[in-house]
Amino acid sequence: MNYMQNQTTVSTEQKPKKERRRKTPEEKLAEALAKKKRADAIAKKRNEEIAALKEEIQNAKWKQLLREAKAAGADEDVVISIIMNQKDAIIRKAVEITKAQNSN
Repeated sequence: MNYMQNQTTVSTEQKPKKERRRKTPEEKLAEALAKKKRADAIAKKRNEEIAALKEEIQNAKWKQLLREAKAAGADEDVVISIIMNQKDAIIRKAVEITKAQNSN
């Protein structure tokens, strides 16, 4: 088999470039404001969740864990963040298992 037969041909034709419309300063500003509004809403929701969880932790079953972690030298906010992540993971896993059981 000839080496040249294995070569693929490459087109030298250039495709026409898409014309790209530049955004006006007003459009850029509107997009930036929309992004900021979404980010603020997400941050507000997260802060509300953190505040609710802090209250729950200080008034409920997590209080002992928080006390032990603080006694060991851990920062309260770090402990709360870890608890939130674990709580979310537990809920996701429980939903996954429940769906699997229901599909059988």
